[in-house]
Amino acid sequence: RVAEVVGERRDLEQFLGALQLPPSGRVLGPAPVPGGASSRARALVSAPIADGAALAAACKAVSASRSAAKQPAVTIRLDPVALG
Repeated sequence: RVAEVVGERRDLEQFLGALQLPPSGRVLGPAPVPGGASSRARALVSAPIADGAALAAACKAVSASRSAAKQPAVTIRLDPVALG
C-alpha cells in the first residue's frame, strides 16, 4: 500500500517525524510539489499489503494527534489512483 502525504514542508516533516511505521514501511521524500508553491512538499509512504492496515492506522493516529493539537493539516491519500 502507498500513502501520499502533501502539505507545507514544515508540517509534512513534523508528520513524518511522528509517524510510527511498521518495520517494513518506507518513506520516499519529502520532495517539492511540481507546479505548486515552493513551500509545499509531498512524501510517499509505502508498506507491503500485509502491513497495509498498520500503515493506515499510523497515518490516522498522527493525523488525529495533529488535529487535536490544532496543528495545520496535511492531506493524506491512501492508494491514490494517480500521483501528482
